[in-house]
Amino acid sequence: MTHHTIPVYTISLPEYTVDKEPDYQAIGSKLDHLLHTHFPNRWLALRAIGLRDHPGRSLEELVSIILTTGTDRYDPNRLGVHADYYRNFTIDLHASPCFFTEQAPIGDSGMADAISHFYGGTMADRGYPIRLDLLMLYDLDQLAPVAIKWTPEGPQPSDVPPPPTESFEFTFRYPDRKQQALVGIVKILR
Repeated sequence: MTHHTIPVYTISLPEYTVDKEPDYQAIGSKLDHLLHTHFPNRWLALRAIGLRDHPGRSLEELVSIILTTGTDRYDPNRLGVHADYYRNFTIDLHASPCFFTEQAPIGDSGMADAISHFYGGTMADRGYPIRLDLLMLYDLDQLAPVAIKWTPEGPQPSDVPPPPTESFEFTFRYPDRKQQALVGIVKILR
C-alpha cells in the first residue's frame, strides 16, 4: 500500500465567533481564497465540522483521528443530529460538492453559505450556533452519492441516483481506503 500524505492547512480567523452573527461574506471569502489556492479548479466534497459537536476533543486530537481514519466518524455509537431521518440509509458523510475558481466558488455560495448554515441552521435544529473549526476535502471520484428522494415523511430510496454534484450524502466507494479519499484538511483557528 502506498503512503498517502494528507496536507493540513491552517487559517487564523479570530474575528470569527458565534457570540453574535458572523460576517458571512468576509469570513467566507477568506476561506474561499484559501480553498481556491490549495484546491483550484477541481470538484471536491467539502465536509465542515465544529468542535462543539465533538465534546472533550481538541482540534489537534480531532485532526489526528481524521488523518488516521480518513473521517471524523470515530464513534460508531454516536448518532448524528438527524439520525432518525436517515435511519434507512447508509451514509458515511454529509458533504457539499464544490469547485473553487478565482472568480467564485461553484456549488452553494461558497463558504459564506456554510458559515451562515452553521450559525442559523444549527440554531434551528439544535438550539445553538456552531462555529466551523475544521474542513475536510474529499475526492468526489472516491465517493458514491446516496440516492435520496425527499418526501414530507422523510427521505426514501430512489431508483435513479442523483449526480454527485446534487447529492450531499455519500458513502466511500472503497471503505477500507477512506484516507485515500481525503485530499486535505483546513484548521480554522480562533
